[in-house]
Amino acid sequence: MKKVIIFAVSICMVFITNGFADDNSQVTACGAPDDINMCGMGCEYVSFSKSCQLCLEGTYNSQDLASECINCSIPAGGTPLIGDEYMGFIEDSCPWKATCTKYQYWQPKDTNLVQWGCLDCGKGYESSLKDGYDVYGRGPEAEDASGHSFDEVCDGMIYTLNLLANDGGFDDPTLEGVREEKNLYYKYDNYFSADEAPEEWSTGALPDGFLQPSSILKTFLGYGLSEENCSNGHLAFDSEGIFSFYGKENILEYVDELTGSTISLQACWYNNSITINYNYGGAAGNTRETCGFKYNNDEFFECKVNDEIVSVDGLVFEGYECTYIKDGNTVNCYEDGKLLTYDEQIPILAQEMSLTAIFSDCPAGYYCGESGITKCPIGTTSNPGSTSIEKCFMKAGTDGTRFCDNNGCFFLPGSFTIPYMSNNQ
Repeated sequence: MKKVIIFAVSICMVFITNGFADDNSQVTACGAPDDINMCGMGCEYVSFSKSCQLCLEGTYNSQDLASECINCSIPAGGTPLIGDEYMGFIEDSCPWKATCTKYQYWQPKDTNLVQWGCLDCGKGYESSLKDGYDVYGRGPEAEDASGHSFDEVCDGMIYTLNLLANDGGFDDPTLEGVREEKNLYYKYDNYFSADEAPEEWSTGALPDGFLQPSSILKTFLGYGLSEENCSNGHLAFDSEGIFSFYGKENILEYVDELTGSTISLQACWYNNSITINYNYGGAAGNTRETCGFKYNNDEFFECKVNDEIVSVDGLVFEGYECTYIKDGNTVNCYEDGKLLTYDEQIPILAQEMSLTAIFSDCPAGYYCGESGITKCPIGTTSNPGSTSIEKCFMKAGTDGTRFCDNNGCFFLPGSFTIPYMSNNQ
């Protein structure tokens, strides 16, 4: 009985360490399972043979009693080393080999990251390497992966940004500057330069000189991929050249599908309507009209003086004084005070212009009203500011009405006047 007990003890003592890396991380043999099919460290239960066997390559068991081994930490792109000497591990230290391509960088294991090992540089990057490389390690630790970090392997690809003016070739008389196609270089991820190989790439916004100039008639909104993007506000760059990509992380996500190395974007515009304030004076009152681009569409309406008949009794319409507001002050459109008349082009100097009707007194010998200025009937005159034909009269005296025939002229004596009388009186 005593010998049997000793024999049983000797069976339990077959758990010995291999000495791989001299760290006591393996066993080389397994004992029999217990009554509930549990095995010791470095081993797992095999049901068909009803025995314990060493944990296979890439797995380990750190429990005194367990039924199966669990996977060791193996990096992306890695595989466990194969052979009897790589079995029976009792901790997460299984040897492995990772084979990375030239387009992959090495990411060390990090508790904050799900993936580690050989990771792709990704869309928008090219590799600084000529060939792939191997990394060896055990469990979560790599032996040596120096020189293969993201920044050392992955280099942003360079694209040409083709920025189109997209103003329809509209001859904008209010434009100060030039709208034109512009090209610059974009290095993934979000670096810009006017030169293909600059000493330093700029970040955060387009470099100076790559925006389109706004004008009174058109306001530059930024750059978008299409007219639809422009109209719904899904812009890649705003009016200040700051990139937002409509919530995307970079321009390649914004473009979605890219063929070649050129990315074309078009300028987005808001077409402004010009407000013309007419002040007709007197009882005629005021009106407002618009010209330029109406309702933000692309149909342009010329800004010309309307054909409204302007009249104030007793006055003569001379034309419109053109003014606008600049720096808080009212400024005349013309230095010489020129007045505008019907169908003349209105100079667009601001988004809101004012045309004020200018009048002079109706001269003597005329009457002025809705029909304009009308000369009094022959032989009669009127006082300045007369408003109707009833204001015309004949005047006696040497400076009054003269009656002439082939024999000469005479005038009515005295100093009285004869008022106008219609045929019905």
